Amino acid sequence: MKNVLRFAVLAVLCLLYTGASHAQGHQSVLTWVLSVDDNPTNCPTTGSTCDQAMYRMNNVCPAVQPTTTAGFNLVSATIAPTATTFTDTSIPPGAVCYVATFTLNGQESGPSNTAGGIIKPKPPTGLGVTQIAGMIQIWNLPLPRQITSILNS
Repeated sequence: MKNVLRFAVLAVLCLLYTGASHAQGHQSVLTWVLSVDDNPTNCPTTGSTCDQAMYRMNNVCPAVQPTTTAGFNLVSATIAPTATTFTDTSIPPGAVCYVATFTLNGQESGPSNTAGGIIKPKPPTGLGVTQIAGMIQIWNLPLPRQITSILNS
């Protein structure tokens, strides 16, 4: 009966452990220097409309600096005018390329320089062996002390 209880506790912990790691996606934190036109005179707290936008292409960055955002998909159109970072949390594995723009009173700038890279797929996690010759073994799965003491009793 003790072995059945131990196995059940370990099975539940394995499912929770692997499920949590599987849910985590890829993300990229982008940083930049503000446009010289993104300043308190042009973008007061009221009045003028100032926004920044981030675009992504799911491919390698072009060899020649783009002059438009054609071929890029809009990721966010409402980045605050004073922000200098953006986190993209919906990146698929593969090549990615980004450009940013600044909009002042409805007029969007051309794209910034490009920045990108290769997003590698995440490896499987929680690999372990559940039973060997009647003994339960788990590797690479940290267990809280309370659970470890139950299993060792």
